[in-house]
Amino acid sequence: GLAVDYNGYATDSAAAGTALLGGYKTAYLMVGVDPMMRPRANLLELCRLEGKATGFVTTKSLVDATPTTATAHSLKRADQDGCAYQLDVSLQMLNSGIDVLLAYGSDGGYINTFGKVLHDDRAAKHGYIVANSLEAMNAAVYDRRVTRLWSDFHTPHPAYYCDVDPMTDYQALHVPYDCDAQDGDLTLMDMAKAALELLSVNVNDPDGF
Repeated sequence: GLAVDYNGYATDSAAAGTALLGGYKTAYLMVGVDPMMRPRANLLELCRLEGKATGFVTTKSLVDATPTTATAHSLKRADQDGCAYQLDVSLQMLNSGIDVLLAYGSDGGYINTFGKVLHDDRAAKHGYIVANSLEAMNAAVYDRRVTRLWSDFHTPHPAYYCDVDPMTDYQALHVPYDCDAQDGDLTLMDMAKAALELLSVNVNDPDGF
């Protein structure tokens, strides 16, 4: 059987995000599943069942534990086994039904481990407009024909990340924190405003978001 620690003193982002969005505790590294490895619904999924529009915004990468806890169910977070878990969760995210997902990286899971392309399924195939810059994101938000938005942000990083190998340590890559951003940089505030605008105006779901 799978050995899990239910009583550790500290959690990780996967188990913590699962608890916050699902309302139950789970084991270390698990995403959207309970300690018995059963998928459990999260808040965004329940809202979609009620007809509400949903969105998620983070400075972290698209395949980091933070956004995947809102969009996927996996026995391990995406960085635990080369391409396998990342492939699985990135495909789940694309098929989750979320209306807006803004984060660092691309729709295929931007860490193409060891140079491999994980899959050719892309957000555009699922009806999303894909934005790769602050300008493209804002243009999409104010185009009243756009109702679904996905990101493909690859932004400059602070100097203290210059010695990180993005092929092996994707967690070091992210949209710059607001306190580090330079004039004109994409920020979390920009992303949050765009998501709120799109969800509240363009999606215009009578049941809210």
